[in-house]
Amino acid sequence: MRKRELIELYDTTAAKYNKRYREIQSEKYRYIIGLFEKRDVMLDVGCGTGLFLSLIGDKVDRIVGVDISTEMIHVASRDLKRRVIKGDLIRADADSLPFRNSIFTKVTSVSLLQNMSDPQATISEIARVARAGGAIALTCLKKKYGLSDLRRLIASTTPRLRVVSEWDGNEEDIGINATKLI
Repeated sequence: MRKRELIELYDTTAAKYNKRYREIQSEKYRYIIGLFEKRDVMLDVGCGTGLFLSLIGDKVDRIVGVDISTEMIHVASRDLKRRVIKGDLIRADADSLPFRNSIFTKVTSVSLLQNMSDPQATISEIARVARAGGAIALTCLKKKYGLSDLRRLIASTTPRLRVVSEWDGNEEDIGINATKLI
């Protein structure tokens, strides 16, 4: 039921999302943008309207974004086309990603975990599709989780992740950059 409500919420707010949240989201992106290199194949889980994909699109070899909201994917698609950024956008559930194991060199998930009913399962799914040695950047809203909560969720993840850095960016968000072990 919760996922259905989230889909409806994001489908109805997709057209206004960028205007409302671009500045707040951009603050989070500055903590993770340095992870990327030209040879990367990256996945953005919960890509929303593609704000981060638009920012990173010319810095990596390939971008893929997934979101459960059809309307968010439509907005992202229009924006990427307008900016002449090639990428794949897929409507999918973050808890059941439609990819093989260990395919992405970098995986991001910005402000998604607080919406998930089982964030540990979501993190495990994100880790599953990351390559060994690949970087994973996770952020969430402080009103739901603190850094210690996020550390605990990551520590209990299979496949295993190692925390590389943490940040407490603004009044609203926290984040962790991790590496997938084996």
